[in-house]
Amino acid sequence: MRVLVYDDEEDFASFVQEAVEDQGHHVTMVTNAAEFAENFSAETDLIFLDLFMPDVNGIECIRFLAKTGTKALLVLMSGQDPAILNAAREGARASNLTVLDVLQKPIALSAIEDVLDAADATIMSTRQRSAAQAEACCDLQGDDVLEGLQKNEFFVAYQPQLRLENRSVAGLEALLRWQHPECGAVSPAVFIPLAEQSPAVMSALTEFVLKTACYDLIALSGLCPNLKVSVNVSATSLDEIALPDMIQNIVRGIGLENHRLILELTETAASSNLGQAIDILTRLRMAGFGVSIDDFGTGYSSLEQIVQVPFTELKVDQRFVKELLTSDKCRAVCEISCLLARKTGMLPVAEGVEDEATAQELLRLGFVLAQGYHFAKPMAKPQLLDWLRAHDQDTTGVAAAAGG
Repeated sequence: MRVLVYDDEEDFASFVQEAVEDQGHHVTMVTNAAEFAENFSAETDLIFLDLFMPDVNGIECIRFLAKTGTKALLVLMSGQDPAILNAAREGARASNLTVLDVLQKPIALSAIEDVLDAADATIMSTRQRSAAQAEACCDLQGDDVLEGLQKNEFFVAYQPQLRLENRSVAGLEALLRWQHPECGAVSPAVFIPLAEQSPAVMSALTEFVLKTACYDLIALSGLCPNLKVSVNVSATSLDEIALPDMIQNIVRGIGLENHRLILELTETAASSNLGQAIDILTRLRMAGFGVSIDDFGTGYSSLEQIVQVPFTELKVDQRFVKELLTSDKCRAVCEISCLLARKTGMLPVAEGVEDEATAQELLRLGFVLAQGYHFAKPMAKPQLLDWLRAHDQDTTGVAAAAGG
């Protein structure tokens, strides 16, 4: 791993340099902007960057790195206000840089060693994925998405949503997956934008997910009779004024009760054509479907949408949930979002829960439902069935023990 350390405090930079060298990595230490520009290259894997420096500050360096399009991992360091450090992290991420960690000075040797271990794991994982996919996937087009759908390369995975109070399963989020014969698993971040280039392709994907999710929910009714399923709706789908009719026809034809289907859309999707979005979503609500605002807190028209659109559920974005216990600002966002949901008649939902401490704090704040790897990863239907049976036994045993 090639590491670049940039800090104007030479003693501290040397401290980091020695820690990196002890782990067996190639490291270059620089203390000014000219040296940084000279030693940075496309081969750099990891950068330790101090924010407060006399010649060129860390924010300017972040701007420089963003222009290069570097894939290097970034570790931001500062002994100043933690709020500034966190703001710099968000700015770097918004500029498509990968921030591995932020470190508040003084920094312990163990913290640097932990960062290096995390960097090793991240780089190895990224290289393995790139090697497997780069050659085959670089030329994927919208037509390939439709062809993949016709060849049954797509499937739906499900992530359970649990009631925080008793950990019973309340619903599932349906997540579209593409297993390409040459590319392997293709990320939705790749194939959804391709599909959105063609209304016909996006409509076909939406119909596939809806039908699959509804059929699977019917099949699960014997095990979980009141289970609901959430399906994501693309922004381009809201351009189709007949979307509610299409959804109603699918659900009616399969025989699923309308209230068991929830349509999820992001803030950005809802705001792209707010007038038509209100038309479509109001008709869906009139038909008895649930409507969820997803990734709440990441868009720019949230409050206006909450007032005007009849949402039944508010899902707080995982970036806030994951830092609930470590960031006062993220905790405030979660707390205020939960209160807002309750005051406006919506069900507050948290996504991205990765540990029990976060789950307990969300419950204390008033969240009703949650999902995340702490509870269960997304699973194909056969694995989901096994998980539901095992989870039902676990929760039944807990309830019996509590009653006894």
